[in-house]
Amino acid sequence: MKIIKRYIILTFISLLICFIPAAGECLDILSLEPGMSRESVEEMLRWESVRSTGYGKNALLLTIPVVPEIIERQRSLLEFDSRGVLSSVDIQIIPERDSSGPHIMSLYDTVSDWMISRLGPPAWQRIEGTAVPEKLLMALSRGKVYRLLQWENSYAIRFGIPRRASGDVLIEIMIAPRMLPKGSKFWGGRRF
Repeated sequence: MKIIKRYIILTFISLLICFIPAAGECLDILSLEPGMSRESVEEMLRWESVRSTGYGKNALLLTIPVVPEIIERQRSLLEFDSRGVLSSVDIQIIPERDSSGPHIMSLYDTVSDWMISRLGPPAWQRIEGTAVPEKLLMALSRGKVYRLLQWENSYAIRFGIPRRASGDVLIEIMIAPRMLPKGSKFWGGRRF
């Protein structure tokens, strides 16, 4: 019961953050496409009143929510090549450190539903381990649980919970012209 109340409160707060103009808006991150010029991306960010932080010479870091249905911390890294062309977008949804396996999988399901509602069914998916263990980190590191959805057109959008050498559990959305092979479980971007 406590978890349900917490979920309802967090969902309400998340919706307030995304839909009340004074509090900011959710960025339509899925409209960013590899190949866009940095000027076009920055103009879009200004249009949506999004502040970005430089993250090295060729990247922008955003801390605005992109998935309105969740309250967990969300960060996006927009990387540009040396010509100032958007080469990739990496969105990381960071569950609280003490989150249980079922809670993290609930977050995954919420984001998955949001992605499918925006993009339609994925072109490719890989789901392993249907039972969600309480100790999700251990199951991920042993390869017993794996989630990956991918949409493809002139570029790829990959979503899931990649295995990470660091052991961190992050839910990620990556947008890039090319991805690591679909069988790779270590496909996630760097932690930023």
